[in-house]
This record gives sequence, C-alpha cells and structure tokens, in this order.
Amino acid sequence: MLSWNCLLWIRLRLGNPENPAQVRAGIQRRACVQLCQILGVQVTVRSDLPSPGASLIASNHLSVLDAIVLASVFDVSFLGKADILSWPVVGWVTRTVGMIPVFRDRRMATSDLVQRVRERLHENVSVLVFPEGTTSDGRALRRFKTGAFESIVGLPDARVLPVCIAYSSGAPRESQVSEIPLTWHDPRTSMAVHCWRVLKIRRTWTRVYVGLPETVGSSDRRALAKSVEHAVNMLRRDAWPQLAPVTGSSAIPSDAGTSSFS
Repeated sequence: MLSWNCLLWIRLRLGNPENPAQVRAGIQRRACVQLCQILGVQVTVRSDLPSPGASLIASNHLSVLDAIVLASVFDVSFLGKADILSWPVVGWVTRTVGMIPVFRDRRMATSDLVQRVRERLHENVSVLVFPEGTTSDGRALRRFKTGAFESIVGLPDARVLPVCIAYSSGAPRESQVSEIPLTWHDPRTSMAVHCWRVLKIRRTWTRVYVGLPETVGSSDRRALAKSVEHAVNMLRRDAWPQLAPVTGSSAIPSDAGTSSFS
C-alpha cells in the first residue's frame, strides 16, 4: 500500500495530471485490489455496476475492511475524521489519496464540506459514505443519518448508489451472516484488537451487492436518506434471506468504529 502511495505522490508531483482526483482514485483502487489479495479477501460483486458517472455511494458498515473492499471495486474518495490527517504514516496516506476531512466538533453540513463533496463529484469521482454512522454486526440496519445527503441536495441530476456488504470467513454460503471476527460491533473491543482479529483470518469471502442508482430530484436530505436506507435494506435482505429487513434496531448498542459525516 505504501509503495502505491509513493507512486501516487510522484505522479501528482511530477506528472501534473489534468484531473488529480481521478488519478488518486484510480491508483487507490489498484492498491486496494492488491491489498485485498494480500489479506486473502475475495470480493464478488452482485448486480451490474452502474453506468459511468460519479455517485454518492451509501453502504452499510461492518468492519475496517469495508472501505478497502469498496475502494477495490469503485474509484472513490473517502470521508474521514479530520484527526486522521495528523496520524503517523496513515495521515500521509490519507492526505495523498485526497481524503475529505470531517470535523466532528462542527456541523456536518458546513458549506466547505458540501463544496468538497460536490467538487469530487464534478471531477467524476464517487464519494463513499457510511450513513449508519457506526459499525454493527449486520443483523439489523441502523437508521441512516442525514448529514451525508446534504451535499447533493439541490443537485437534481446527482445520484446515490445503494450498496450492501456481506462477509464470511468460512465457506461462502449465501445465507451466512457476518461472523464476529469480521465485524466490529462490541464497544469493549478496540480498533487494534478488531484489526488483529481480521488479520488472523486466512480467507475472507466478501459479497458486494449494488443496487440501482437513485437520483436526487427534488428530495430533501431526510427523504433521500430514508429512500436510500430502504434500498440498502432490500439489498441486505438479498445478502441474508433468513433475516427480516429490520431498520433502526436498538438491539445493537455499539459505538465501536464510529464513522464520519453521519
């Protein structure tokens, strides 16, 4: 991953590309494909990928693997906590790939953040968000927070792409629910422990279910969040047929792995 990041840094510094955001996203995708191979993560995409064009990609959130898996499938720009930018090594990586920082001590729908997301979409790079705001065990979908959708309200031609991830570390049975080592839903489990559990798994089967893109039209952010939540929930039903498509469950009181822009 670091070698790909060095290549990206050199390309941006010396190559003077016409669209740096697309270059970042493209190299990031190739790096994540390789990282999935190193980690033993086999990714299968269900449904045809959408037609070319940038979208706000809204996915369920289960694990630290989610962003890597989705970035191996799509050319995306991430939203992430602003303090990540100051972390050793990781901060350099996120700055190089052009992560959009989110400041948790401010309102999520600030004009600056909205503008950054719109710029990425205008540069034909999709933006990945996890509207649940935190990770879960996958047995229920949390109520979608609306902040992420503010960035595209008022853009009638903008699209939201619903996505659902499902994992298995055993035989890739269609009905298997994500197993505990692969999900980060226990508030007593630190990120380091979760990452270590994931690294110890030799083979992971991942299914990425892609729904039909939804246009914004005249929807406000609440209506849009509700519509996309329903679409992701239907994909979740396809991933785990034995589960009812429950939303907003209070049975998973987790703040582990809290995501940004929620």
